[in-house]
Amino acid sequence: MFCFFFFFFSSFFIFLCGALPVAALRLLHWMTNQSNVMNYIAFQWNQSLSIASSWNIFSEFGLNTQKYL
Repeated sequence: MFCFFFFFFSSFFIFLCGALPVAALRLLHWMTNQSNVMNYIAFQWNQSLSIASSWNIFSEFGLNTQKYL
């Protein structure tokens, strides 16, 4: 039982230290090469920011807290 846990955790640790950063770096490299992907992400980010500012989430929350206090 101990051997199984040792093997499992050591393989998981090796995966975390080896394969995961390589996969993240490859994904980052691919995303920086794909300008369409970056434009899409920036467009979605701007859309979400404009939606949040048009809804006035933070000011509404602040007004409600001032009202109830």
